[in-house]
Amino acid sequence: MWLGSTSFFVRLLPFLHRPTPTGGFVSLWGRALEVSGVGLWDHNLVTGKVIRTPEWARMLGYEPEEIPPTSEAWRALIHPEDLPAVDEAARRHEAGEVPEFEVEHRLRTKSGDYKWILNWGRVVERNASGRALRALGAHVDIHRRKTAELEREQLLAELLRAQSEMRQLKGIIPICASCKRVRIDADSWQQLEAYIREHSEADFSHGLCPDCLEKYFPAPKKE
Repeated sequence: MWLGSTSFFVRLLPFLHRPTPTGGFVSLWGRALEVSGVGLWDHNLVTGKVIRTPEWARMLGYEPEEIPPTSEAWRALIHPEDLPAVDEAARRHEAGEVPEFEVEHRLRTKSGDYKWILNWGRVVERNASGRALRALGAHVDIHRRKTAELEREQLLAELLRAQSEMRQLKGIIPICASCKRVRIDADSWQQLEAYIREHSEADFSHGLCPDCLEKYFPAPKKE
């Protein structure tokens, strides 16, 4: 299941936020989202304790008991290249600069590979001074979509690079020392200007250098 808009979670949060006797998620919504492949998390920003649904761990190949219920355990799984962006997204939301926490990042799976995750959440409790106390959110597996996007971007970059290289003159160009035409094949020669224009972005404007001007149009000799 792919949830194309985080507005789904915005509507869902009031239900997830309702307290239960065990202090966890509302069981009906929790079971429904587990079936859909979405992993939910409930983060106590004061103590660092995190309650997670089993799917949160299982989408990474772990069993729930294999990941400690702390924010440090989650941070340890984040790809080092993605950690600054995750920290900045969390900081901005907890400071009230943006209404939601939303970031795409990689998490290390049990096999040692990394999987792309959409991590979305929102602070649901603050104290009187505005400090964030509790946040709820979800992990969505976006690995296939993100991998396809990156592959398309890489392919586009390679095509653009190839196109650029095709318009650059490289290697040895066989040219006649007398007429300056370029050999195209064994029996074909092309004017130098036409060859360069065809194989590059260059064009020509014609004129005469001082030496040629003097050679072909010599100034009248003074008496």
